[in-house]
Amino acid sequence: MVNSRKLLVSFFIISAVGVTVLSRQVSDFGSGAKLVQPVELAKELSNVKSAKPTILYVGPQFLYQGGHIPGAVFHGQAARLDGLRELKQWAQDLPRTQPIVIYCGCCPWDRCPNVRPAFKTLNEMGFKQLRVLQIPADFETDWVRKGYPVER
Repeated sequence: MVNSRKLLVSFFIISAVGVTVLSRQVSDFGSGAKLVQPVELAKELSNVKSAKPTILYVGPQFLYQGGHIPGAVFHGQAARLDGLRELKQWAQDLPRTQPIVIYCGCCPWDRCPNVRPAFKTLNEMGFKQLRVLQIPADFETDWVRKGYPVER
């Protein structure tokens, strides 16, 4: 019997060391979640002809200060109540059609305490073009070491 609220989805990542399975519940993001891979976002951001989404970093501030995706904004750590309040305050006047990509990268994807609360908050506020950057291991491994641009 399948409980639609607890449907389990697995992502397979093939690397030189084999296959890693990252599982999470679809209900973590809801039915409107759109995931974007680092390679796809890096291409999108480097395309001079395309409109750029707002990149929202939702992890610990010290990691943001150490290096982040160019142009990314920080408005509080989403795992903390004060961070969610700051995020809501920042987002309240944005058009609900504003394209936003949320990311953290503090730890492995399946244990990140920040991305899901940020997505849930913005989704509940009515944002229609939300995407989540899927970072399987961490920002250093899945963005910086791949040679994608970093702003410090």
